[in-house]
Amino acid sequence: MTAAVVTFAYQCVANGYLGQDYLVLRLVVQIVSCILLCGVAARLIGDGLLRAGVLDNHAAGRAAASGNARSGTAGESRSARTGTPA
Repeated sequence: MTAAVVTFAYQCVANGYLGQDYLVLRLVVQIVSCILLCGVAARLIGDGLLRAGVLDNHAAGRAAASGNARSGTAGESRSARTGTPA
């Protein structure tokens, strides 16, 4: 949210937004879009790292592996499915 506000302040000075009627609407739209974009990007990057196995040695990777084993993957662990040692 801070990035959206700082970027908006810079754009106000650089592009002359200060005299516009829809100044507050422009700020709200920029904040909402930044929040959504950051949330979606973080989720996609995290899921990609999890699928690639980069997070296997971290708490998030271990939690996902144990959650997948409990959630209906026929009780086999990730190491059993992929053939890699645990």
